[in-house]
Parts: sequence; C-alpha cells; structure tokens
Amino acid sequence: MLADRADRSARVDLSLLDLLPGESRVITLTADGPLDPAAVLDPRVLRSTNQLLGEAVGQPFER
Repeated sequence: MLADRADRSARVDLSLLDLLPGESRVITLTADGPLDPAAVLDPRVLRSTNQLLGEAVGQPFER
C-alpha cells in the first residue's frame, strides 16, 4: 500500500506483505484527517505485485 498517495499525512502499519490463496490480513491506515475511501482503494494506492505484469494503471497523481 502506497498510503501517502491517498493523503500526504497517511501512514500504514504494514506496506508490503505476502498472502497465499485464502489468507487475509488487516492493515491499519491512519491520517491526520478523514480519508476518501475511493482514494484508498485506488489501484495506484492499494497495489498488487500482479500489477507489475500488466499495463500501467491510471494517470499520475497531481500534487
């Protein structure tokens, strides 16, 4: 998870992890203010290694 792409103040307790089929994990995301759920779930924020094998995802974020 690239938390700072959702919000500059965002922090995550675990950004890289391995999951096997059927496994799950809770990741805690915090920020100085409310976070937009759509921004957090954006494929440029919530990433998968599988995305490295495909086309580029979305447009770069504007700062």
